[in-house]
Amino acid sequence: MSGRCYFSQDICGSEEKSANRGMFEQPCRRKWGLREENGTEYIYGGVRFLNSRDLYTIAYIPDLIEAKIDTFKITC
Repeated sequence: MSGRCYFSQDICGSEEKSANRGMFEQPCRRKWGLREENGTEYIYGGVRFLNSRDLYTIAYIPDLIEAKIDTFKITC
């Protein structure tokens, strides 16, 4: 559930801000909100829903094993 290395680069508009270059701004760790075009806003109570650490996926491991995935990358 990682792979957001270019998110900072896209947000900041600079290749130097890529996590792959060590200069990232950590946008995935910020609090974000959603607003629809009609003005409806969604409040997430402090959840950083773009942070891969918040994408708790351990419950999906049995499904991944059943899908014949045999290698997992686990990061902390």
